[in-house]
Amino acid sequence: MRLFTGFEVSQEFKESFLQLQKENNGLDGVKWTKIDHLHLTSWFLGEVPDESLDNIKSALSLISKQVHPTQLEFEKLKVAPNQKSGRMIWAKYFTNEKFDSIVFEHRKIFEKIGLVEKRFERQLPHITLARFKEGKFQNNDFCFDQKFAKNIALKNLTLWTSKQGNKGSIYTKIVDFKL
Repeated sequence: MRLFTGFEVSQEFKESFLQLQKENNGLDGVKWTKIDHLHLTSWFLGEVPDESLDNIKSALSLISKQVHPTQLEFEKLKVAPNQKSGRMIWAKYFTNEKFDSIVFEHRKIFEKIGLVEKRFERQLPHITLARFKEGKFQNNDFCFDQKFAKNIALKNLTLWTSKQGNKGSIYTKIVDFKL
């Protein structure tokens, strides 16, 4: 199974997202994230054997006891990962000491059981809002209302599974851990 951990977004965030989508609905080739898929990833586990699930849950329970809730401050909306090879729209957040601690605890515990973050050396806190063909759009192609996104509260660490469906990925929440 393919797993990742992260944080759900608020209803207020979802409403802002829908407004952004509405303001930019004329752009051909932009695939907006399903509203129930919006999240801020803390750790991407990737493909793991089904029998590892209980150990992963135990590890997340331990992580949730080692870290504290926090709030991330909104930085900006942007084409990501960069203007030249952009293929996504992100709501990007400033990192802080508590978020870095959450990521550090993931790394410390998951690496001990052989589950290394396979994608990124450093987690940049962001929420992927849309995807498109690489290089098709740049920041100035979008109407980015900088009032869009609010700060995001990180209170419950969630474990999700991601499965490929006919129309893209299907995310299913497995369990939440209160920080």
